[in-house]
Amino acid sequence: MSALKELLTKAVAANASDIHIKPGAKPVFRTGGSLVDADAPAMDAGQISAIVREILPPHLTEDFAKEHEADFSHQEEGVGRFRINVFYSQGAPTLALRHVKDRVPSFVELNLPDRLKAIAAAQRLRAASTPR
Repeated sequence: MSALKELLTKAVAANASDIHIKPGAKPVFRTGGSLVDADAPAMDAGQISAIVREILPPHLTEDFAKEHEADFSHQEEGVGRFRINVFYSQGAPTLALRHVKDRVPSFVELNLPDRLKAIAAAQRLRAASTPR
């Protein structure tokens, strides 16, 4: 298993929304609004560059070389989809990844009030009955 896949698997298991990877520091997960060190070793700039080369879409290679920043999505087989921002910070590649969930949480899971659910349902009914 690649280092990236292993890290992303841990992040999804920890229910992390974001993963931050910068040289010389342990990767960091955002879970429940808090930043916590991942149970993973720190990576150096060379390791992060190798990950970037592995996942950067070919059509962005030239732009990344010029702009030192790129935004794209990445599907990690068996783990999930991630929105990725790669950029240079203090001359070294840095990654910020956001897990894109495949399932929209329910109103209960989001702890939203019942009144909001009723408003959303009314809007959906009104949209469905409006002729196109």
